[in-house]
Amino acid sequence: MKQKISREEYNKIKITIGDNVRNLRSDRNWTQEELIGRLEQTGLSDISTNTISRTENGHSMPNLITVIYLAKVYSVSIDSLVSE
Repeated sequence: MKQKISREEYNKIKITIGDNVRNLRSDRNWTQEELIGRLEQTGLSDISTNTISRTENGHSMPNLITVIYLAKVYSVSIDSLVSE
């Protein structure tokens, strides 16, 4: 069964993920380029600083594959990336 979420809920999740990605990167003192390098080392290709920037600023929602790789690079659970 497909469950719909409101636009407001979607935007809140998008901003939460962005904040978490930025905060985790900042906590590690990584630049966006360093994060991308680490993502590429784990097997995620075709990701740009623009993608990371748009995610961190809450302008775009990363796809599930990207979320999985971000969790792997940061050594955190997927839940911690998408939760407040």
